[in-house]
Order: sequence, then structure tokens, then C-alpha cells
Amino acid sequence: MTLVGAVIASLGAATFAFVVDPLWVYLVSPALMLVTTLAATLAGTSDIGRIRVSANIRE
Repeated sequence: MTLVGAVIASLGAATFAFVVDPLWVYLVSPALMLVTTLAATLAGTSDIGRIRVSANIRE
């Protein structure tokens, strides 16, 4: 019995089976992760061109 099976069994379910949708697992989910990562990267680096290094260096 797997760890997940033991946890589900402790909640009262006698059997439990995961149903895997290959389209979701191999296409949709990675595409969503890629889009999210790309959007976060673009949002985080969009203002990097406005930073002036010489103005931020203070001795």
C-alpha cells in the first residue's frame, strides 16, 4: 500500500485509484506552467532597462 493509499484508507475509503488523463498530463499542464513562468519572468524583468547602475551606486 502506498502512502497516499494509507492516508485515504484512514479516512474511510477502502480503495482509491488515480485516473490520469494523458492530454492533461503531457500537454495542458506543462503549457500552463510554461505560460505562467513566462508571464512571471516578463513581469519581473520589464523594468530592468530603466535601472541606472550609476545612480544606484553610492559610496
